[in-house]
Amino acid sequence: MKKSLLTILVCMLIAFAITACNNHEHEYNSYELTVNPTETAAGSASATCECGEKTTVEVPALTDSVWTVKSTTESTCTVAGKKVYESVYGEVEVALPLANHTEEVVAGKAATCTEKGLTEGKKCSVCNEVLVAQEEVAALGHTEEIIPAVAPTCTETGLTEGKKCSVCNEVLLAQEEVAALGHTEEVIPAVAPTCTETGLTEGKKCSVCNEILVAQEEVAALGHTEEIIPAVAPTCTETGLTEGKKCSVCNEVLVAQEEVAALGHKYDQKVATEEYNTGK
Repeated sequence: MKKSLLTILVCMLIAFAITACNNHEHEYNSYELTVNPTETAAGSASATCECGEKTTVEVPALTDSVWTVKSTTESTCTVAGKKVYESVYGEVEVALPLANHTEEVVAGKAATCTEKGLTEGKKCSVCNEVLVAQEEVAALGHTEEIIPAVAPTCTETGLTEGKKCSVCNEVLLAQEEVAALGHTEEVIPAVAPTCTETGLTEGKKCSVCNEILVAQEEVAALGHTEEIIPAVAPTCTETGLTEGKKCSVCNEVLVAQEEVAALGHKYDQKVATEEYNTGK
């Protein structure tokens, strides 16, 4: 009997609760997102009334006016930022794309004769990430240029032919010293003095460069060697000459002979008369 009454009482309470639930308005004060909306698609959220009744609703896309931006963390080129939306449905965090790199040119390096170079590259000036890697450029190698030989002279050394790089001037084949040739002696003949002109001693010079090796010295003139030019006595009909002088070496006249007048005839008068008278 008691069990029957208890069972009847429980059934009545359950019936009353069901009737009360059907007769009140559900209140959903707290939503829990089950599918997060995006900026282009709707999501969903669920809520439970205090009576235990559960409901699921569609949540508008984040671009809807129901949502407001709570905070924004800007992206960098290495770390993604985020944007936090809030509404009655709760909060939704949306990752932002990485920011673009800020390009900075990495200057190339010209190759030299002996050192490798680099092509131009690019990097991000913010995070230093390499965007375009620099590539190695092979060394150019030397460009040979002949260094002309220098011929030695009588007194100065010379140089052998050498080689250098026409680009960087590095010596590739060093020039070597060539000894001076020394002089080649040639005799300068002596000049004999004359009666009136000085002479010169024998000298020496280099037949290649004409440098005087032994200077010629002046030899005094010899002076004249006097010789008498005999006088020529005049005759009755021919003139004569006074005594003169000349140089016996060069025949230069030192004292000129002067003309002496002819003597003319001188007749003896006595002899002449007799001859006249006799007719002889």
